[in-house]
Amino acid sequence: MKNIILAEASSTGNSTAECLKGCELFVEDNVSNKVYFVNQDNVIMLDSELLVEDVIQWNDQFDSSPVKLDLLMDSNELCIVLANGQVVTMDIESHAICSACFLGEECSAASWSPDQAFLTAVEGDRIVFYDRCFEIVGDWSV
Repeated sequence: MKNIILAEASSTGNSTAECLKGCELFVEDNVSNKVYFVNQDNVIMLDSELLVEDVIQWNDQFDSSPVKLDLLMDSNELCIVLANGQVVTMDIESHAICSACFLGEECSAASWSPDQAFLTAVEGDRIVFYDRCFEIVGDWSV
C-alpha cells in the first residue's frame, strides 16, 4: 500500500478533507494508531477515528516537495526526503522539526530497507545507499 496516491478525500467535516488536499504520501503508526500525511506545506496527523488531530506546518524553511515519508520506529521520528535531496525529521511527540542532512544531489525516489538501517536514493543517474547516519555506504551508476 505504499504506492497509493490520495486523489480525492471526502469527510463529514470539511476540515479533514481540506487538510488532506495535495497529500500524496502517508505512513501509519500501528503503535499509536495514528496516520501521518504530508504535502508541500504540512504534516497532518489523523487519530484512530481518522479525524484531524494536528496540523504541523513544516515547509517554511524548505523549498522542495516531499518524495518519501517514513516513520523511523526506533527514534520515534518521521523522516521526510525532499526532491532537492534534503532529509528532514520530525519528532512525533514534540513535533520538533530538524534538517538531518543533504543527500548528494536531487532525489527522485527513496526507500528505507525493511529494518530501517539503510536508505536507498535515486539521485540523477545513480542509486546511492546510505546508513542511518546518512553516510554513503555504496553507490551504483545506472
